Amino acid sequence: NITVNRLIKKRKERLKKLESSLPKSIEELKKIKPKIAKTDEKVSIFYGKNNAFAVEWHLFESAKTTLDIIFTFEVIKHETWRILRRKKKEGVDIRVIATKLINKKKIKELIKEGFNIRYYPVEELRIYVRDEEESVQTIVNPNNLMDRTAVLIQSKELSQALNHYFDAIWKKARIIK
Repeated sequence: NITVNRLIKKRKERLKKLESSLPKSIEELKKIKPKIAKTDEKVSIFYGKNNAFAVEWHLFESAKTTLDIIFTFEVIKHETWRILRRKKKEGVDIRVIATKLINKKKIKELIKEGFNIRYYPVEELRIYVRDEEESVQTIVNPNNLMDRTAVLIQSKELSQALNHYFDAIWKKARIIK
């Protein structure tokens, strides 16, 4: 019984000591500010054909120096080429990798206009990289080419990585004649 009483007394003393130091500990914890890494990276997802095309066009419109494009040529929107023709006239360096040789007549027409287009069969891949700063990856339902989702990547580092990927494919791609 004496041992139990002594143990209880020691525990009570320890609790009182803790209780008296608690306000001071709480104040010290309040002073500590968590260090949150700031990032400029942002990823946004856009569903549906209208949104997906709008994101791609935004990327094209904002290009100042380069546009690297990988796509299938299955769906050729007039607005896409209107923007790209204008950007080309403004001096933007545009490189295109066609992943399918569909619409070969349109591809040859664009080459005659001075577009730099090569062929490399990368299945269902659609990537657009602007100025190595921003990029879009479009995912298309193979059963419905208008059912698409665009992933806008506002990250310089990731866009540069995608650009390096583009460069590696560009070196292997076949020049279309």
